[in-house]
Amino acid sequence: MTVGGAVRFEDIIPPLYEAGKELPTGTAPCVGLVGATIGGGIGNLQGLHGLILDSLLSVELVTPSGDVLTVSTSENADLFWAIRGAGANFGIITSATYKIYNATNNGLAMSANYLFPASENRSVWEIFQSFDETLPPELSLTAYSGFNQTTQEMELIVNAIYYGPKEEGVSYLTNFTALNATETNLMMVAWPNVTSSMAFGAGGDACTTGSYLNTWGLGLAETNIDTYTTFFNELQAFSQAHPDYSGIFVVDRYSSAAAAAVPANSTSYGYGYRNINSHLLFENSYPSDNSTLDNAVNSFMRSIRSQFQRTSGFSEMEIYLNYAHGDEGADVWYSPQHLPKLSQLKSKWDPDELFSFNYPVPLP
Repeated sequence: MTVGGAVRFEDIIPPLYEAGKELPTGTAPCVGLVGATIGGGIGNLQGLHGLILDSLLSVELVTPSGDVLTVSTSENADLFWAIRGAGANFGIITSATYKIYNATNNGLAMSANYLFPASENRSVWEIFQSFDETLPPELSLTAYSGFNQTTQEMELIVNAIYYGPKEEGVSYLTNFTALNATETNLMMVAWPNVTSSMAFGAGGDACTTGSYLNTWGLGLAETNIDTYTTFFNELQAFSQAHPDYSGIFVVDRYSSAAAAAVPANSTSYGYGYRNINSHLLFENSYPSDNSTLDNAVNSFMRSIRSQFQRTSGFSEMEIYLNYAHGDEGADVWYSPQHLPKLSQLKSKWDPDELFSFNYPVPLP
């Protein structure tokens, strides 16, 4: 499948579904396919097909010098290695060709949602921990937690997507079902409707425009229950102290099996980052002109990120690039193992640093 550089997930999912095919995508339909790809590309099909960049076959790229090149494993292979993980640093991708796959379970997935009271949050994290080594490739879990300024209570939603028969999917959710959920639903949905089924229909809210978002992220190898529980309580206290704040904490749990099966050095995507089990995303929303709150949020987030890092299971900070805040540094964005080669390629292809706006690769 070949697409233009500006195509979004929502543009490709319906026609692929109609053709009985699929491609791993993210869960926000408005995100650009190519943009997500060159930063890695995570989503609820990655347990079956790996990262989105693992399905990339070739691109047409306009280099900083103005040349139009075909870039693949057989043409300009060094550049193909670089763009799969650090692509924004090397030019403009005008088209991209992907390997596509036969639709899993005829394009149908089970979607289950649970709304839990704050008192159940520790039990939810315990269940998440139980999947650290056993999450099936077909199953993904997403947790959403935040403080409702109207009710003055914390809310916790868990969504499960299973690409397979309903009875199989349900069998993995018995521990969630045993908890004291205040609301649940479970349905079979076609692939184009997976995102809209998540979080009781709020899954597409990530594409709402007009809001100011200050985002932070982190990757974890392990689930530390105490860290999650402590943060849950701290988020409540911070939200109560700042009425203009409405942050959402998202935990994406995707099987890393298929991604980890790809050799770490085959692309520039962070070395070892294919082993991330949980992708944390902190979406902090508040008025953009409130500098006092902005400073408070940034201070809070640095502290929280450090807390999660200490119990992450990784010796150094690891993060999905597209979830990075921007202050982590190139060693974290691209890993110490890949950064020297990336810097050499940056010097070769973009010595004037024309493409160094977003997560820049430094020159040697």
